[in-house]
Amino acid sequence: HIVFCALHHRIMAPENYTLSDVLAVAKSHPFYDQHVQYPPDSATIQKLREQPREQPASDGLKLQPLLRKKDLYTTIERLVNDPSPENTYRHSIYASITGGGFGSKPLFFATDVHENRRHRAQFGELLRATGVVKHGDWILTTHCAGELYRSLDLMLEILENAGASVLSAGNLMAPEEVIHLLIKYHINVLTGDSSQVAQLIHRISGLAPESRALLRIEKIIYTSEVLTAAQRAHIKTVLGDHVK
Repeated sequence: HIVFCALHHRIMAPENYTLSDVLAVAKSHPFYDQHVQYPPDSATIQKLREQPREQPASDGLKLQPLLRKKDLYTTIERLVNDPSPENTYRHSIYASITGGGFGSKPLFFATDVHENRRHRAQFGELLRATGVVKHGDWILTTHCAGELYRSLDLMLEILENAGASVLSAGNLMAPEEVIHLLIKYHINVLTGDSSQVAQLIHRISGLAPESRALLRIEKIIYTSEVLTAAQRAHIKTVLGDHVK
């Protein structure tokens, strides 16, 4: 979270940030220093980036304390609930929440809206460069949206930036309707969080053999929790060993 948090609320810039930039700004951010009231504004960030560095970035990273989620709850709650015009944390944010699984408390997570879009574009390029997504892929996503969760629009844009054609099924569409779309549009990639994937594969396992044969799924991209060895084995049993 260092890049997201430390450079939060930077006016859109054409260049990438170096590790040294991130570490320099982190020293003036309330996530890393409880005595700092608000995140630095764009002018302050630029000044921090221009300051000479006394040590290599790799050395500075070793000294950088880890962020603990339990500490972030308190700091973020203070920043979110402070309506002061000087509170840069509330300026031009991409608002979402993260976590909440396994009974944990969701964490409000704000990032700079312009930088968030740049991250999506770059991550899409990474997925394409590494072959996770290929030109011509048709992907169906069952990620969730609403109640402050942004998984659906996040994955849609990242996968489209990777060069795929993406259908937005979302998390409210019935499994039978999702399966219908998979067949109708000859979808070759399914994506969702791991629990959604496991549930859908379970439904597919109950299809008649002739219906299951109409599926063209070659690849599954899952997020959030891991898929267990048993779940992976079940997927290959249902869809075939060719599925990646």
